[in-house]
Amino acid sequence: MLSWVGKRAGGATVQCRLDRAVRNADWHEQFPHSTLDDDELRQVILDGWKSPDLPPNATIMEHISSCRKALSEWRRQHNVNSAKLVEELKEKVEGLYADDNATTKEIAAALKDLSDALKAEELFWKQKSRVFWLREGDRNTKNFHALTKQRRARNKITQLLDANGA
Repeated sequence: MLSWVGKRAGGATVQCRLDRAVRNADWHEQFPHSTLDDDELRQVILDGWKSPDLPPNATIMEHISSCRKALSEWRRQHNVNSAKLVEELKEKVEGLYADDNATTKEIAAALKDLSDALKAEELFWKQKSRVFWLREGDRNTKNFHALTKQRRARNKITQLLDANGA
């Protein structure tokens, strides 16, 4: 199955399997946790790609634009803002603890959801800081100097303890 068919200026037909090269190894190393874990999200992308609103001879850019619109709509309908989601889940857990009728199974499920949301938020910020570091690097910037000063303060030895703890 070919994912793209086109014509060259001279009239020759070009056929390609573009879906075989979605990312390269360098990209995956830079964003190691960027794979999709949500099957629903995969379906949103597929539905956007195969949207009935697209003309039969739609270009790749039209397909990408359709996917972008589908993802934007999905994002509006789902709470993907991790900070907001974490706050909502914290409130849910607190509410379950306050509710005498809440079962341990419900509380455990809410705690697992909260833990997953916290891990996702931590991963997001870790990747975002890495992207910033890769972009800014060791350049002589205000950020670099602030990080250096922070590291020096953390590594500074202020006192020594002997075997007796004095």
